[in-house]
Amino acid sequence: IGVIIHASLAESVSVVGCQLFPDANPVSSLILRTITKLIFALHPCHVEAVVNSANRPHILALLASMIAVDCRTHIVFLYVAYVIGLTSAETFIFQMPAIILTMLAIQWNRTTERNLSSLRSSIISLLPRIFVVCGLTSMYLFGRYYFDTLQINLELIRKAENAFAHYEGKRRLLSFPLVVAIHIGKMFTIDPIGSSHEYGFDCIRGVESEDDFRLIYPAGIALTLLVTAIVCLKRGAGSTLMFLVFASWVATLFPICGFITVGTFIADRLTIASSFGFCVFAGKALTMIFCHFHERKNNEALITL
Repeated sequence: IGVIIHASLAESVSVVGCQLFPDANPVSSLILRTITKLIFALHPCHVEAVVNSANRPHILALLASMIAVDCRTHIVFLYVAYVIGLTSAETFIFQMPAIILTMLAIQWNRTTERNLSSLRSSIISLLPRIFVVCGLTSMYLFGRYYFDTLQINLELIRKAENAFAHYEGKRRLLSFPLVVAIHIGKMFTIDPIGSSHEYGFDCIRGVESEDDFRLIYPAGIALTLLVTAIVCLKRGAGSTLMFLVFASWVATLFPICGFITVGTFIADRLTIASSFGFCVFAGKALTMIFCHFHERKNNEALITL
């Protein structure tokens, strides 16, 4: 069942990728869809969620997001898909900004002229869908607040489940960026510590001071995102919106950044949603390279690729 759901999800991701990067050339669209689907289907961090039925809610939640971002569907399908996502996985709530921004980017791509005026028109046309998403999110959060289940009680978390959960002050501020950097690496299929169902106590040392060389990884990622944001701002509204789409999917890793108390430390399944951003943008990049080599009739380069 997990394999079937993941295969359906890979197909949905490839369709959304083609909507984010529309191309008048049907061959290029087919290449983009195929490459994106392959990258997502073979992503190493998806193994845990596919083979372990206990983690199936994470792929169900992303599948619900893929239905929600498609503006071609009736608003009733958006409502049903979003409710399914909220009731599938607790982490789905952090996909809300990504859903809205992806929906907006897809709608804007359908306009004949991509300018600020058409962007405003796209936002206005999506207001009913945005209202549904924000309304359901607000009701969900109010329900969690009413029943006092917004986050796990710290006393219920063992160090074997989340080794950094009991850190405070400077130690917490320095240690959790490393956890985020590890998950971003996993998202990009760069896994510095290896795949695992779960990491627990003493698997990874906490950061005690600013001299720890491991802080270079979160610092490098933050600097890269900052430089990319500046470049996109200079390129215009289109590039800026696409950067925000990518950044919003990376932001689905918020639960493990240390601001809220969660029972999970480091796990591959937490990168399921964020891997959508990597797979779609990597698929577009590889498609551009593939088409560039194809236009040059460079068969050796094609074989190498």
